[in-house]
Amino acid sequence: MIIYGNLSYGQLIALVAYCSVTLRPFESYVTFLSDITQYGTYVKRYEDAFGQFKSSNRSNKNIDDKKQDIINEECNEQYYLTKKPEIVSFSGVRVDYQKETTSLDFILKGQTAILGLSGEGKTTIAQLLFREKEPIAGEILIDNKVNLNTIVKNSWIGSIAALGQDEEIFNDDLEYNILMGKRLIRKSEMKSEYEKMNEQLEKFLKYDCEPKDKNLYILAWYYDLVENGDNNLRNKKERFREYATSSFNRIVDNWISLTYVEKERYESIIEQLDLNKIRDRNFGQGGATISGGEKQRISLARFLLKPNFDFYILDEPFTAMDALLESKCTILLKEKIRNKLGIIITHKIHLAEALSENIVLINNGNANVTGSALELIEKSEMYKKLRETYFKNVKEKNSRL
Repeated sequence: MIIYGNLSYGQLIALVAYCSVTLRPFESYVTFLSDITQYGTYVKRYEDAFGQFKSSNRSNKNIDDKKQDIINEECNEQYYLTKKPEIVSFSGVRVDYQKETTSLDFILKGQTAILGLSGEGKTTIAQLLFREKEPIAGEILIDNKVNLNTIVKNSWIGSIAALGQDEEIFNDDLEYNILMGKRLIRKSEMKSEYEKMNEQLEKFLKYDCEPKDKNLYILAWYYDLVENGDNNLRNKKERFREYATSSFNRIVDNWISLTYVEKERYESIIEQLDLNKIRDRNFGQGGATISGGEKQRISLARFLLKPNFDFYILDEPFTAMDALLESKCTILLKEKIRNKLGIIITHKIHLAEALSENIVLINNGNANVTGSALELIEKSEMYKKLRETYFKNVKEKNSRL
């Protein structure tokens, strides 16, 4: 239009400026909708954790809530774990995944890696263990005895240490992002805190009252004993008292880990992960001012500082790290999960072999091929092919550097 004289340069500049001003409200509206969706996720997390917004009116519940009620009725007895589980069995478990059915039939014992092609449903296993998904058939058994759905949910989830590839980073400093509300205390102070919590727990067990102390409220939430319209709360408290008589020290240990972090241990982890240089920095929303590798090291620090856990889940923990940093973090992680029960989900076969004793291979929606790396090389053509292709790609990538 400028060439033909229909539009001057000044008019073109004015048109661009007007378009920019006109489009700005639409951009703000799109951002607003995105924020609403994000805040909805936060509310859902809060709701899942504290049950503050759950309606006692069954008729107002959606289909997912009714489905959960049916599951709860089938698993009416709720249990607390009295000891760390030794095995977790997936027995004939079937779950809908991307409009197809995934079949899971294997045993988790010791450190186990979950391998398979993209889209095979590896992360679905983690969702099942977190109880974010429910199987449409089969059951997940703890030590071949207790159905996972019969364990008090908060208690089970609180006993899991998780490390993912995209953990939440808050708009604050390093200490806030690692401690996440816990208090730093010195090792010399820990003994007196144990004594105080022993006294508080005895008081909580002796009197049938709502917890007023902040620490007691944390304990009550952890064991699903908070008043939230639950008609079975009194029965839950009675079962908790029975459980506490045989697991008093275990309860106090869990309580301490929910409330405090040992200062000396914290400083040691910060030093080992080379995080001192960002100690005083504000990370911005979603960690905007730090790198992907620094985000993953912060997440690793959270994991390493959790003293008591019964089960761990690692989901692609080192995707943003270079080889040297990954090697250093792998050593720290391997030491932390030694003699623990858990899974690692990863596409990095060298990492799976370094951090696991057994491997579960998912192929065509079925997870029934298990064994050590050496055993799978012998009996699984798919694993052999995956391994060869992976190390070939790594070698080619290194040669280009």
